[in-house]
This record gives sequence, C-alpha cells and structure tokens, in this order.
Amino acid sequence: MKLFAFLFILLSVTFSNGFSHEISVVTYNIRFNNPGDGINAWPNRKEKVTTLLLAQDFDFIGIQEALYDQILDLDLALNNYQRVGGGRDDGKNKGEFTAIYYNKNRWTLKYDYINWLSDNFKTPGSIGWDAALPRIFVGGTFESVENKKSIVVTCTHFDHVGVQARENSANIIMAYLNGINANRNFAHVLIGDFNAPIGDKPYQIFTEKAKNVKLYFKDCRPANNTNGTYCGFEVGKQVCTPIDHIFVSNHWEILDFNIVDANDGKYYPSDHKPVYARIKLR
Repeated sequence: MKLFAFLFILLSVTFSNGFSHEISVVTYNIRFNNPGDGINAWPNRKEKVTTLLLAQDFDFIGIQEALYDQILDLDLALNNYQRVGGGRDDGKNKGEFTAIYYNKNRWTLKYDYINWLSDNFKTPGSIGWDAALPRIFVGGTFESVENKKSIVVTCTHFDHVGVQARENSANIIMAYLNGINANRNFAHVLIGDFNAPIGDKPYQIFTEKAKNVKLYFKDCRPANNTNGTYCGFEVGKQVCTPIDHIFVSNHWEILDFNIVDANDGKYYPSDHKPVYARIKLR
C-alpha cells in the first residue's frame, strides 16, 4: 500500500531479538472509536493502524484511548503479543484503555499494575484535581526470556484539560516508580500521551533529577527534534503538537528515535502519530 511505503523504509532497521542487545518501543494514541469521525471512524482505519503496528517485530507497544471493541481488534491482529492494562472507568473493560502489548516470544510478565491518577490512586474511576475525566497509568515488570533480566515498562494518558492534574499525575508516577526501585535498580521505560509539550511542568518533573531520588528520566527525542505528534486526522490542516513521549531511565542508551509520518496523502491513521525508539542497556 502506498500509505506505508515510507513507513517500511523508515523502519528498515533490523531489531535484535536479544534483550542483551537492544529493544524497540512504540507509543500510539489510536483515537477512540467515534462514529462521528466519518471517513476516519475506526472501521475505516483499523487495518491501517494494525498494519503500522505490525511493520516491525516490536518488543513493547503502548496504546492509549482505545475502547474495548478496538482492543479486541488489536488482540486479534497482534497475535504475537499479550496485553496488560485496562479501561479507565473500572480498570477492566469500561472506558478508554491505556494498555501495553508485549512480545510474548521475548518477554514474560512477572507483575503488573493499574492505578488512577488521583489522590485515591487505587480507586477505580477516581478523578484527580482539575481533570475532566478519570486517567490511569499501567505497567509491569517484564523478564527477558533470553537471559532472565527484568525491566519495568509503564504507559499512561494524562488529562487534556487539567493543568494541575497533569503536574500531580507526573508526581504520582515518579513516586510510584521510585517505590518500585526502592530495593531494586530496575531499568525503566515510560511511554504515553502526556498532553504536555516539551518543557511543560510534567515533562520537567520526569526529566529533572530530584534530591534523594534514585530514578529520573531522559527523553528519547533528540534535542533538535521539535516535530509534533498530535496532528488531527487531516494531513497539513493544523500544526502538530509534541505531546506523546518515550522516556527512559539512565540505564539505557538511545539508538534511534522517530515520529512515524505514515499517511495516505490526505489522512493519518489516527489523530496522533506513533512515536518509536530503539534503545539498549548500557
């Protein structure tokens, strides 16, 4: 398909199958199944989205905003993967999902979590501060099939309205992940739609090393790359905003980063572009 000719060239790097070398990570807000999107409603673009996600044999795929029917479509297409995460309304199948698909041939799930971005972070459906909607972060500890080493991968979707909610959400995630690392020195990957551009307060919370804190992150995006990720469906209609990010702890070396510009000349497969990175342990 013409749509993905550029994509396959872009992702022509051969990823190693061994965790001892490198891994590949993608984060993608696939837009909820909204019949009002007309030509861009899910039934008209699901094949484009799944083809894009299958363009390479990725280790981890982070998904935001999918409804349960979309998750079922992804489960069927991504048959080399298993999933953690859930819907934001009940932590199960209700509401928009935040989820991680992990390559079951390379990784074993040892522990998973789903928490709400609120003061009551264990309460399903809880809404935090000035947020418009419930928001969650999900993740797990994953063990390499190859060498039994473990890493932690977390995926989230921050609120689109609440400024305080986004800042507090970043603080909750940092506190939670530092708690995981209290007695272990896990390598971490943090991905998602943060609804926060480069340099905003949540971004700063993740990337600035705090006193007496073990864990902090760096953006996989090169400093000179300001390309946007939220673009709307129509190519060239609006300025794209860089709000989707891949952060990694200092255990990782960043080998490659791209915002994937797959489109059919008129529309993108989603109103966000997927973001991917290739990384390896130092």
